[in-house]
Amino acid sequence: MKSIKIAFAILAFAFISISCSKSDNQTPTVYPEENFWQGFINNAGYSNPTPINTGNNMGYGLQFKPKVKGKINSFVVKLPQTGSVWITLKKGDLYTTSIYEENFNVTTSNTDFLKVITPIELEKDTKYYLIVVSTNYFEYNRTSSNQAVISGNIEIDGTSYASNGDSGSGLSNFSNSFNDIWNEMYGNVSFNFQRTE
Repeated sequence: MKSIKIAFAILAFAFISISCSKSDNQTPTVYPEENFWQGFINNAGYSNPTPINTGNNMGYGLQFKPKVKGKINSFVVKLPQTGSVWITLKKGDLYTTSIYEENFNVTTSNTDFLKVITPIELEKDTKYYLIVVSTNYFEYNRTSSNQAVISGNIEIDGTSYASNGDSGSGLSNFSNSFNDIWNEMYGNVSFNFQRTE
């Protein structure tokens, strides 16, 4: 009887050891990249973008919140014509120090241009601002009145623009706040987001 108990104890210990080993070696979930742009355009009711090229800087952008923790792996820019674009990303407040800022050339016209970057970590339910400056861009219009729009794991809470924006971040001349999604919107700039937990 004693030997049977010992055998059971050995088997139980072996089972627990194997279970713990499997748990310790589990591969973490790798989530696919997602881009909020098309879902945002559709859900907000924008249509028929008009290409604009005045030769003057226009600042435009979005206020958004990730619904999960994740990271931006790249930006996606679409301009009517080739040209330079200045992208700024701010966290929490529009006038805080930028967590990302870069000026680069978009070498394709009327098609998505991918700008791969060192990943930028984003916190869940935290407000961010994506600010863009370029001399050519798309203008979108709509007649609906939805406010916050959710596309995938990104919630867009506001849009804004600044005619004759600064050559840098374009912040000084913004003519409306980011508190609403306005019926008139400029630009086609988004990012590829990857959930991390």
